[in-house]
Amino acid sequence: MDVGAPHYRIQTQQLMKRFLQSIHTVDTALELNHPLSTREAAGFLTAAGLVLAAAFLLQQQLLLFILIVAVVGGLLAFQSPILWISAVVLGYAPILWQWGKEFTVVEAAHAVLFYGGLIWWLFHRIVIARKQIRWSFGGLLFVAVFFQAILLSPLSLARGAEPFILIREITVLGSPLLFIPIAHECDTRFKQHMVGLSLIAASLLLALKNIYMYKQKVISAVYFWQVGSSRAADTFYLVMVLTIIAAGLMIASSRVRTILLSSALFIIGAAATILSFYRTIWVAALVAVFAMGMLLGRKFWKRTVAYGGVALLLAGSGYFLFFQEAISLDVLANSVTSRFSSIKTYGSDISLRNRQAETAATLEAAGDSPIVGSGLATEITYKNLITLTSVTTSWTHNGYAWLMYHFGVLGMLMMLGAYGAFIWLGLRVLRRLRARSGLSAQERFRRRTLAATGVGIIIATMLVSLTINQFHTRECALVLALVWGFLERWDHDLQPAGSGA
Repeated sequence: MDVGAPHYRIQTQQLMKRFLQSIHTVDTALELNHPLSTREAAGFLTAAGLVLAAAFLLQQQLLLFILIVAVVGGLLAFQSPILWISAVVLGYAPILWQWGKEFTVVEAAHAVLFYGGLIWWLFHRIVIARKQIRWSFGGLLFVAVFFQAILLSPLSLARGAEPFILIREITVLGSPLLFIPIAHECDTRFKQHMVGLSLIAASLLLALKNIYMYKQKVISAVYFWQVGSSRAADTFYLVMVLTIIAAGLMIASSRVRTILLSSALFIIGAAATILSFYRTIWVAALVAVFAMGMLLGRKFWKRTVAYGGVALLLAGSGYFLFFQEAISLDVLANSVTSRFSSIKTYGSDISLRNRQAETAATLEAAGDSPIVGSGLATEITYKNLITLTSVTTSWTHNGYAWLMYHFGVLGMLMMLGAYGAFIWLGLRVLRRLRARSGLSAQERFRRRTLAATGVGIIIATMLVSLTINQFHTRECALVLALVWGFLERWDHDLQPAGSGA
């Protein structure tokens, strides 16, 4: 009865040996890697299918969905890191489409896809492929903040943080870590386009949703414009970023087709930004474009005027063709002018005064642990001036006060240092591109515009966080992962020969 057992063990050992050897020889720099044969992949999928079928029969829908995403994500990360990165980026769209305070199945599945793939990528690169991880100063500072949050977890729990909320907030905080594989894997223009277009696609869907929902929101939003929840736009930060990216792409374009496409993106992003009712992101978007102009000079401003005219022409045509029935001009004009007129009374804005009260309570609570902070998921209580009730929250509108309370002086300096370091990295990319030989004038301007766009987005993020904290949101995490990753990638590609980097 045991005659076949040794033979079976030998076959299993040979299969595992060949499997590990095939993994060891994989070069993750390739666009597609195929360490599994067709038979082995079919066997893996069959086994996974049986597990999924069992979960379905047992009516474990949550487990079923997470396993499906885990299997698909595992295959993507295993076969192609770029496909996995793109899937993670696109996966933010369904999460943010119906974003709320409750933890959803889609959010859990996305966390499995992201962190599972990230762990596999790091393991493969360090242990199997035996390749080093390149680090920038900004990247190291952010990783240090992430580990500070983990190390402070016992303190957070001791201060009353709920374990589930703590895990969720640490997961959100670590989302920008996607910049590490982006910086290493996006080594060709095709791969960069693939990942970048994934972000644009997700942002475009959410911008169109905001425009579509505008008419339903506008009446209550104009009437109750002082109440933050009444004028809140969905995923406003991604809408602002879409505007900045589209402006950069439009101004960097040289072909009629790309000018028209990027102009259309700019119109959609700008429309959704204006209709968001958030004055802060209007200002931040303008500051980002102004910063880009300061970095790029006269050619940028000339193209801005010329291409801006094209965008206005398309905007007028598009409104009468597509949006006239959805948003009437009088309602549009009244809602927008009401927000501009409210700037005159900005200092007495009750929503602003409410956030000032929230900030004061946060800074007062930060005095209990000023050096290292209280850790994530810990809460502060303040009196809401709108509802006249006490509010307990772990997320505050002023991002700088939020950093001070949760991470103390140490973590705040590291986080702001990371932002500053990546701005400096972008400026270095701009300088190196200026001195780069072998590039045409148009190609040099295109690349410099993209680098300046990244710098503008970081500056806009820091500005927005004064009133709408973006240091701890999924939208910002997604954007920063791409901006930081691309800046690190471009800086590495522009390293002088013989620098050893």
